Amino acid sequence: AVDYAVAEDSTKMISRPKKLIKMGKSIPLKVNHFSFKLSYTTIYQYAVDFEPEIEHKRAKFQMLKNQSDILGENIIFDGRQLFLTNELGDITLQATHRNVDYDINIIQTNKLDPTSTLVPLQVY
Repeated sequence: AVDYAVAEDSTKMISRPKKLIKMGKSIPLKVNHFSFKLSYTTIYQYAVDFEPEIEHKRAKFQMLKNQSDILGENIIFDGRQLFLTNELGDITLQATHRNVDYDINIIQTNKLDPTSTLVPLQVY
């Protein structure tokens, strides 16, 4: 059997050598892995702005987590973008952090359909 690989600089297929060189010494190898189930659901992407502006990502995240009755329990937030499994539309929420009142403007920017081949999504 011949294994094939694609050369980095072209789409030309190259074959693996038939005779492998055996050098070095065998070592025991242990791996850590886990299984998980991925449910395919639509993910909604939102742009989030805080008024007045706040720089601390952790404070922003906490204010959003405190809105779980509206946003839901599972949120992904990077400081500017919010990903949810429920559709909100465009909304404005109010929150308080360290005795400062904030308006949280949430605007839907995308709907990521799991059946589309045009939607790249990296989950980490």
